[in-house]
Amino acid sequence: MSPFSLATPVSKRASQLLAIATVLTIAAFLFRQIHEMDIWWHLAIGRDILARHAIPIIDSFSIAGAGRHYHDSHWLFQVAAAVIHGAGGMVGIQLFMVLTWGVTLWFCYRSMDSTVAMPIRLFLLFLTVMAASERFRPRPELFTYLMIAVFFFSLRERTFLTRRGQLLIGLFQVIWTNSHGLFVLGPFMVLCAWLSALPDRWRGKSNDLVPLSRLLLLCMFATIISPYGWGTWRYALLLATEVKGGGPAIFRFLGELSPTLGFDTMSKPAFWFFAALFVLCLATIIFAACRGRIRTNWLPMVAGMALLALSGRRNMVLFALVASPFICDQLAIHAWPRKPVSAPITLIVAAAVLFWGSLPVSGIYYTSLHPKPTRFGLGATPSYFPYGLPAFLEKVSFRGPIYNCNLLGGFYLFHGYPELRPLFDGRWEVYDPATLDEIMEAAYNKNLWQKMLSRYDFKGILLHHDAAESRGLLPSLAADPMWRLVYLDYAASFWMRSDQPALPPPLDPALVVSRPDHPVNYYDCLSLGRFLYLTNASAARIANLNRALTLGVEREFVLELLGGAYLDSADDVKAEAVFTDLLRQYPRNVKAMVNMAVIYGNRGNLPKAEMYLNDAILHDPDNATARSNLTTLRRIKKMNADLLLSLNGGTKE
Repeated sequence: MSPFSLATPVSKRASQLLAIATVLTIAAFLFRQIHEMDIWWHLAIGRDILARHAIPIIDSFSIAGAGRHYHDSHWLFQVAAAVIHGAGGMVGIQLFMVLTWGVTLWFCYRSMDSTVAMPIRLFLLFLTVMAASERFRPRPELFTYLMIAVFFFSLRERTFLTRRGQLLIGLFQVIWTNSHGLFVLGPFMVLCAWLSALPDRWRGKSNDLVPLSRLLLLCMFATIISPYGWGTWRYALLLATEVKGGGPAIFRFLGELSPTLGFDTMSKPAFWFFAALFVLCLATIIFAACRGRIRTNWLPMVAGMALLALSGRRNMVLFALVASPFICDQLAIHAWPRKPVSAPITLIVAAAVLFWGSLPVSGIYYTSLHPKPTRFGLGATPSYFPYGLPAFLEKVSFRGPIYNCNLLGGFYLFHGYPELRPLFDGRWEVYDPATLDEIMEAAYNKNLWQKMLSRYDFKGILLHHDAAESRGLLPSLAADPMWRLVYLDYAASFWMRSDQPALPPPLDPALVVSRPDHPVNYYDCLSLGRFLYLTNASAARIANLNRALTLGVEREFVLELLGGAYLDSADDVKAEAVFTDLLRQYPRNVKAMVNMAVIYGNRGNLPKAEMYLNDAILHDPDNATARSNLTTLRRIKKMNADLLLSLNGGTKE
């Protein structure tokens, strides 16, 4: 008997409130403005497939990959996305993502044993959603998450026992094969179920080994129903090398491929929800084993997904989708908990869930906990994309070729193809690894950069302010008369070679800072600020930071940047005023203390500089900058004292 069936009307209402809170929180995280860069090249290629009625085999979408073999493992997703975008724009794409995730989570919840109390199932669903929240993106992987949930539900409910059920799973596998490279997880899940059925077969008990064998063969056959046949498996292997660290160097610097137990992953909220599920999964296994009864049906599958999850950050969601049903199975076999969850506890959990759901709606989640250029809302973010660039390029009749950062390759492709093509985009598997490494390293290597210029004869350069390439190229571009800044907004800059005819006039960055329609949000100012810092546009940088202050977000951090900007421009009077204000509002701010020490040290007021450095070390004993500066300052004081002694004939007066 379900513990929930014994619940009082009060506890039932509390469970219903928790259900409402969970659904609202899921919606709060799903309905966020799209800031996904890869969606642009997916849409461009999907649009091309619809126009030509052909799936690409040779790459014609980039300069660096032109003529190379192209395995488009995502073609079905791309076609669907292009159709949806044509009908509903980015709002349609977002609603498609929300619907797909909604169905995925519905199957995940339905896979949880109904004899487990409803509040426990809802809480596990909440943990699953939060562990997966980093992957709420309009990407082909949506189909992988959906299929994992559908396959798990079908295997658990044994729908494969009928011919209709088997054919349906086979159809799902075909869709999966032509939508995303992780389609191999379909046969893997069936194989795990087959392995779980073996012990019963050996013991002579009733088992599903025969129908599972048929299903496994069917799924394997479905994986080659693709324009590429067995080539689909080759692409799946390539995806596996990305996680393991193989392939081009760029793979080692992508956040989504970072180690699951690495600092970058562990600094994000999603990891801790994943960790909670992981710990709960281990705890329920130990709990069930100690009681002498453990359901091993799904143990191979969950163990496999756990290993995948530990191989890379983006794979945490794979484990999360199967962990919650597995935990419920272990609890259900022991009918635990034996009493219904009390109404007060359920209401406390509901309040906590609802509070967490309020964070993305208020914007706090995207400004403080997990900084993103997005907010709660519909469609694409008004930030992060250079929306005015396509019209500008059309106006000046620019035809390329260009050097572009990785982030904007897809955007440029979508708005310019077939007349304009990027150097490269996010389809890293298309490119020769050595060429891709050269493209990425050229931004930091002058010899490689000159080699790239000679090879491709770039007429323009497109850089996103947040791109790694910008850090290497912008300082030199700003000082090089060969290149002229002709377009700038809060997302990106575009530079044209100055030896071209009918060149647009140079652009003053201060004009962008003074635009009345921007910044849309705090992230705009941060993004533009990186460009202004790298190009040494001091006045515009200071004006931009002053505008950021008016938004009232992350005030402490913005004041740190503003004080630093004044210090970099040699205006120590205004820098002192900013850092003084910063310490008044945030007395424990160590950066302000260190910078005040620099200001007073430059003025020759060594005692006051030493006082600020001592305060900084008092608040942050491990601050290397403060300790280094204090050592230098004391050395200077000793040298001054020694010099004074020599001037005074060795006496102290």
